[in-house]
Amino acid sequence: MAAKMDKGVYTAPGPVDLVHEWAYLPDLAKAFVGLAENLDKLGSYEALNFPGHAVTDLEIKAAAEKALGRTLKLTSMPWWVLRAGSPFVAMWREIVSMSYLRFEPHRLVSARLEGIIGTIPHTPLDRAVADALDDIGVAATDGVSKAACNGKPHYPTDYPNRRLGKDHAKIKCYSAAPSKGAQRCTLSSTKLRVKSCPSAATPATRSG
Repeated sequence: MAAKMDKGVYTAPGPVDLVHEWAYLPDLAKAFVGLAENLDKLGSYEALNFPGHAVTDLEIKAAAEKALGRTLKLTSMPWWVLRAGSPFVAMWREIVSMSYLRFEPHRLVSARLEGIIGTIPHTPLDRAVADALDDIGVAATDGVSKAACNGKPHYPTDYPNRRLGKDHAKIKCYSAAPSKGAQRCTLSSTKLRVKSCPSAATPATRSG
C-alpha cells in the first residue's frame, strides 16, 4: 500500500470498495496492556478480536491524501506476481495464503474484549494514518510532516537526535519555514528526523 506512496501512488491490495479491518498498532498495544492489567478477568483460554478501523481502501487513501496534502494515484497490487513467485519466496507464499481476506468484506466485533478492558483504544482514522505515514518516513508534499501542530509544518526547538514520543506539548510550531540552508526537521512518533539546522523563526502556536 505505502511502498510507492512517497512517489504519489497508493497501491490497493484488493477491491477498493470492500470493508477491511485494520489495527493501528499503538491502539492494539494499549489493548494488550489492558489485558495484562485484568488477568483476573480472563479465562483459561480466550480468543479475542480487536476492532480497529473497519474501512475501505478508498477511505484509507483519502486519509493518506489528507495527511500528505496531495492526491494519490490509485493502482492495484499485482497478485499474479506474488502467486507466481510463491513457490520460491516463503513470505510471498504466506501473503498469498491470506489473500482471501482482501476479497471478502469483513469486520471484527469486540464485546468480550470490551468487557475485560473497558473502552477499546481507538485513534481516529485520519490521525492514525498520518502518524503511521510519518513513522515509515513518508513526508508531506514539502518534505515537512504536518501530522502534528494541526496540519502546520513544525520545527522543534531542541532538534538534536533524541527520542520524543507523543508529547507534542513540548514542540513549538512555526508558521515561517527556516531560512535557506537551515536544517528542516520532521517529528515521528518515536524519533526526530533531522534533515538539514533550524534557524530562528517566530513561534506561532504550541501544540498539545
